[in-house]
Amino acid sequence: MSPIHYLCKNPSITFEMIYALVQSGVINWNLGGHTPLHDLCINTSVTKEIIKILINNGADFHIQWYSPLHFLCLSHVITTEIIDILIQNQANFNLQIATVLHCLCQNPLISEEMIKLLKGSNADFSIKSSYGTTPKDFLPNHLQKLI
Repeated sequence: MSPIHYLCKNPSITFEMIYALVQSGVINWNLGGHTPLHDLCINTSVTKEIIKILINNGADFHIQWYSPLHFLCLSHVITTEIIDILIQNQANFNLQIATVLHCLCQNPLISEEMIKLLKGSNADFSIKSSYGTTPKDFLPNHLQKLI
């Protein structure tokens, strides 16, 4: 495992630490299908600034079938600001068999603001997973009405 993988898993991660390692050029180093961004997206200490530095330095959040974006959308740190950063960087919420949008709609932290932001970016709430479910199927009733 590379130093950047360890750092991205560390709950004490800081912007300065990640910035120093990003300069080493191992941002998409793949270890068994997981990149540092995968590890970062399940770290409960991740911030929008840390996500921005990785994305701005070439981190690929569409790598592998279950991408870092999937992990992030299932995490407890997802916010409207983070979703907006991802949209601004061309995140594809409709990619994969079980889409990132499916994951986000299962997250108990999903909000009305997030739904509105995603709708504005043309996220497809009707796309079916390999199980025949749509992202909308996972939303609470009060949020389904926004679709």
